[in-house]
Amino acid sequence: MTILAENPETGELTDPRELPRTIRALLQGHPQVRSVHELGKLRLPGGEVSIADTHHLHKQPLVRSVPRRQHPVTLLCGDDPTEVGAVVIRFGEGEVATVERAINTFPYDEDDRLRLKGTLCAVFDYRTVRNLHEPERERISALLVLGDEHPGALIAIPGLSRAWNVLVFRPALDGDTFYSMWWALDGEGSPLALVIDCALFA
Repeated sequence: MTILAENPETGELTDPRELPRTIRALLQGHPQVRSVHELGKLRLPGGEVSIADTHHLHKQPLVRSVPRRQHPVTLLCGDDPTEVGAVVIRFGEGEVATVERAINTFPYDEDDRLRLKGTLCAVFDYRTVRNLHEPERERISALLVLGDEHPGALIAIPGLSRAWNVLVFRPALDGDTFYSMWWALDGEGSPLALVIDCALFA
């Protein structure tokens, strides 16, 4: 169940949490996390992270770029082990100095929330997708599926010249989807982690 609250007058969903504190807790061991899934490493050869519905692999990347290599992915689940409460992608070790909301590039630069039309979310390297032809994108989208018992997976993409994969996960859903994305930054402003918060943990 999401912790979001609906404004009875406007119907708008609001988040009552102090989110920077919640994001820090998710990185350090949140007490409400019931299961942790270490999926392996997400390949980001272009260093441009896109997060979107699995059928929308054209989604523009986040403003910040990350090191162009493979990065470990962790799924954090609550009472239902098949629904993801948060995703953590780590880029380096160190102490978190600041937490900053992640935003997308134009034309999604005014949207600081993650909205999903489907029940699955995909995280992928935008530069790799940008170089694909439309039939290739459609073929890849068809591969991005999960069994009901799996909260997420790193799905290898066959038939391309460069080894590549996509992170697919099932967010905790409760009505409208209203999620956010956060950078954990070190003292020099470099990203240590990206946290996708699915509004499950207080």
